[in-house]
Amino acid sequence: MAYTTKKTLLQQIKSGDDGAWYEFYLVYTPLIKFCGRKRGISEDDLEDLVQMVMVRFHKAQENFNYDQSKGHFRSYLGRVINSAVDDLLKRRGTTTEEVLEDVPDAQDWVANLTDEEWRNYLQENALPLLRQRVSPTTYQAFELYVLKRKSPQLVAQFLDMEVTQVYNAKARCQRMLQEIVQTLEG
Repeated sequence: MAYTTKKTLLQQIKSGDDGAWYEFYLVYTPLIKFCGRKRGISEDDLEDLVQMVMVRFHKAQENFNYDQSKGHFRSYLGRVINSAVDDLLKRRGTTTEEVLEDVPDAQDWVANLTDEEWRNYLQENALPLLRQRVSPTTYQAFELYVLKRKSPQLVAQFLDMEVTQVYNAKARCQRMLQEIVQTLEG
C-alpha cells in the first residue's frame, strides 16, 4: 500500500478516490477505537462508533480544508470522535460522566494525549502496516532482531540468511516504519 501525506490523502478523498477512503479507514479505525475505549465505549459498540465517525467525516469532508497551521489533523478528528462518542452514549441512555467519572475535559483530549501515549499508539498501529509493506522474511528478521532483541547471528541462522541481510532488513524496516509513523502523525 502506498503511503502519502495526510494532506494528499485528504485531497484524494475529497476528489472521490475510493482507494483513499479505504486507506483512511485502515489508518484511522484503530485511533477511533482507541479513543472510544479511553472514553468508556464498550467493545460491542466500537464498530458503531467507527461507522458514526466515518459517516460524519464523509459528510464534513466536502467543506473541509486541512490547514496544518491551524493544528494537527488528529485534533480535528478527535473532536469528531468525541462528538460521536457523546451521541452514542446518549443513544444508549448513558453519559460520559456515568461511564468514566475521571475523564478530564474531553473537548480536545486526543490532541493532548501525552507524547508517550501517542508514540505507543503510533507504534502499535504502524507495525501491522509495516508488515504489509515488506516481505514476510524481512519482517520476521526485523521482529526477531529489533523487537524481540535476538542476536543477528541467531536470527540469520534461524531464517537461513546472511547476517548482513538481517542488518539490511532492520535498516529497511526502520526507514519504512519512520515513514509510516510520519504518515500517521500528519
